Order: sequence, then C-alpha cells, then structure tokens
Amino acid sequence: MALATFIPPVAPSPGTKHTPKINLAKAEFGDGYTQAAPNGLNHVAYAIDLRWDALTQ
Repeated sequence: MALATFIPPVAPSPGTKHTPKINLAKAEFGDGYTQAAPNGLNHVAYAIDLRWDALTQ
C-alpha cells in the first residue's frame, strides 16, 4: 500500500524553526563534578517546524 505524500506547490513560509534535541547521558559525582557523554550513535535529533501561509484548504 502506498503512503500519501504531501507535495506543496509553493515553498514554506519564512520563519522556519530548526531546533536540535541532544540526548546525553550524565553522571553526577559526590563532589559536584558532572560528566556528560553522547547517548548512542545518533544522539542529535532535529525538529523542523514548517508553515505554509500561502496555501488554502
């Protein structure tokens, strides 16, 4: 079964937000020291917020 694909006739509106979400493993020690390390191979996930103001329903 084929999936529906959204192919808009115009580009997204300006003001697109591109925010990374970083997944870290942290270890806190008794003297106040904290050590952080990447949690896995793909520890950075990107969330992209797109808007099309020119499109109508």
